[in-house]
Amino acid sequence: MTEHKPGFGEQIKSFPRTFWVANTMEIFERMAWYGFYAVSSLYITGPKETGGLGFTSEQRGAIQAMIPFLLYLMPVGTGALADRYGFKKMFIIAYVGMVVFYYLLGLFKSLSGFMVAFFFVAIAAAIFKPVVVGTVARVTNDRNSRLGFGVFYMMVNVGGFLGPIVAGLVRSVSWTYVFVASAFWGLVNLFICILFYREPEKPQGWKPRTPSQVWQTVYEVLGNARFFVTVFIVVIAMMVAQFGPWWFKWWPHAAIFIPAWIILNFVWDAVLPRREAAPAGQPQAGWLGQRMHCSDWRFALFLLILSGFWTAFNQIFLTMPEYIRDFSDTGALVRASRSIGGDDAAEWTASVEETELYAEVDGLLRRAAGAGPLVVDGDDAEEPDDANKLATLRRSLDDLIDSAGRLAGSRHLPDAVRQEARSIRAAAKAVDQDDASAIEAALAAHEPRIGELDRTERLAAYKSFPGITAEVIADLEEFAQELNRRGEDASGEGLDALVLLDSTRKVLGYKVRFAPADYARTLAGLPLTSVAPSDETLERGMGALNKRLKDYRQPTFNPQERDAVSARVKAALAQQGVLISADTLGALAAELSSSERQVDPKALALLWRHAAYRDALYPAISEARQFNPEFIVNINALGIVLFQVLISYLIGRFHQFTGMIMGMVVAAVGIGFAAVAGDHGFFGAGGIGLLVCLGILIFSFGEMMASPTSQEYVGRVAPEDKKALYMGYYFVAVALGNLFGGILSGELYGKLARDMQRPDLMWLAFGGIMLLTAAMFVVYNKVALPKTDGEAAAATA
Repeated sequence: MTEHKPGFGEQIKSFPRTFWVANTMEIFERMAWYGFYAVSSLYITGPKETGGLGFTSEQRGAIQAMIPFLLYLMPVGTGALADRYGFKKMFIIAYVGMVVFYYLLGLFKSLSGFMVAFFFVAIAAAIFKPVVVGTVARVTNDRNSRLGFGVFYMMVNVGGFLGPIVAGLVRSVSWTYVFVASAFWGLVNLFICILFYREPEKPQGWKPRTPSQVWQTVYEVLGNARFFVTVFIVVIAMMVAQFGPWWFKWWPHAAIFIPAWIILNFVWDAVLPRREAAPAGQPQAGWLGQRMHCSDWRFALFLLILSGFWTAFNQIFLTMPEYIRDFSDTGALVRASRSIGGDDAAEWTASVEETELYAEVDGLLRRAAGAGPLVVDGDDAEEPDDANKLATLRRSLDDLIDSAGRLAGSRHLPDAVRQEARSIRAAAKAVDQDDASAIEAALAAHEPRIGELDRTERLAAYKSFPGITAEVIADLEEFAQELNRRGEDASGEGLDALVLLDSTRKVLGYKVRFAPADYARTLAGLPLTSVAPSDETLERGMGALNKRLKDYRQPTFNPQERDAVSARVKAALAQQGVLISADTLGALAAELSSSERQVDPKALALLWRHAAYRDALYPAISEARQFNPEFIVNINALGIVLFQVLISYLIGRFHQFTGMIMGMVVAAVGIGFAAVAGDHGFFGAGGIGLLVCLGILIFSFGEMMASPTSQEYVGRVAPEDKKALYMGYYFVAVALGNLFGGILSGELYGKLARDMQRPDLMWLAFGGIMLLTAAMFVVYNKVALPKTDGEAAAATA
């Protein structure tokens, strides 16, 4: 006789109050995490002048591999602590940490400072994760768990949907508000937990464990202490190698250490005598005297295979935003937004970094005209002492060695040039780094030539990009000469095709996609003499000026003062033209200053550039602006919010592994859609943004089928008194997926997408990983799952 399966409404009513409180807290925690994480790739690799960190894609991949890896590894321990000390206490600790460290995360701009703050955010999130999932597992049962985890996963994505929207809106004002918002959501959760959360009932026969028993339980789930230490050191070695300190890189250090460590442990096992378990009451052998033992190899293998799913899954958040920014044409979405909500909607959903764009344009026009920069940094720094001078020279020499090494391995240079770069690198490495005079001599001898080779290599690389033909290069050279001829005091440096290509690529980071020739033509059409800015442009410029004054802790201009300042700048533009000197701008800043307010020339330059360029550039910007990548990626969360409960109810008809495998196949198809979207590299039309959107939605349906089902499976096989611990181990698979996913994201994006301009190969690789994971679970289901007694019935139900 088959067991009655309760209907949808009956299952919903069966969930207790604690279930809904936990789900509500999950929404706000996900708003905090994804509010930052969905835009983290853009923040980490974004230009410093826009408020980003300015790191490379490889550095971004290393950060996003290492910190989230630790985040998802720590729940093994934090879950055990929650089972011991109580869920509510751990929630409160987590929320206090989120409030503090999300806020601090936005204050650090160096690589080391950012990673330290990010690590503490990860600790807070690692405390939270197994507790909230453990709550869901503890308050559901066999009759409602599939739907319960489906509802939970929907709530995850409610937060995952709302968080990036808030972040996308506030980052158009300042990146600082992204981190303030994340800290605020943590504060909201703190109040919800204190006021409404009730500790789930303890399992029958539950007894508190001592701290030593908690630690022993952590590693005994999968094996003994020897097995745990062996695996843990391998994983830590992989993480450190990915970050790439000079003393432990993938090659040769990790490539030698990891196999040697594994072999050493197996040799040590062979040396150790076989021992029976010590009788009760007698001390066990120390961990070093134990042979490695995997007590639940099926569970361990399940987690290892599942890491493949998370490796491919993470590309939606790690790689997709950068890919959309660099390779996809999202103009159709901008036009749709404008048709629905007007220009204001387009401004919010496709915000352009106007301040930085105008600064880039101003710099190009000044270089073409032989004029100096608009703002000159004061040279009031103290003369460096000998130690600081030597440290600076060493860094310059290291940069020279790195550049020569990169050129020596470039596929865009002929063999003779690569050999020359290798010779320069060898000569630079032979310099005594304690001899400042020798370093200076080496830099003077080799830096000019390396600079020439670097320009040659970059131009050759551009010529290999889609859409960059000989005709395009010729057009750019013609436009560059036209721009150079407009200067009356040309310095000889001027512009050329390479400078224009570099700038076209740079403004992609400001969310404006130009074809190089169109960009150059726009620059050539800008007026340099008398300019009469509109009132709207002056208002926008004054807003940028006041914002910078506020950053400098100076009083802002009130409405009456704003009118006076705007009139003064407008008059100066009419009298002196666009390319005024830094001295003239400094004099104007001094004129506008008072005893209460000091107007820095850097701040005034923001207003000046707006007034000089916005009216002429805005039509071209309006056509070339691109949709915010984080809003497009958010289709994933929106699809799950709309359809997760329905999918979970329907997928409940199938065994967990059947549901997971079907979901992974669907997700692989979604990932692969980006490979067929088409592209024209960094330049030109870009890939079809609507196909990218469709691929993300298809991926979402696969995720709805696979991810919550895998969580439900672990929650059901976990002992009642170890729910949080087992859910903590579930996150080991997520940790490995973040580690592998971060590594592959940075490396494949850098090598295939950025350098070879073949993002299609990158997406095919990620889709292949998802398909391979599905195939491995087919084999696992056939071979590894138990086929006898009660387990067989569970596996074939």
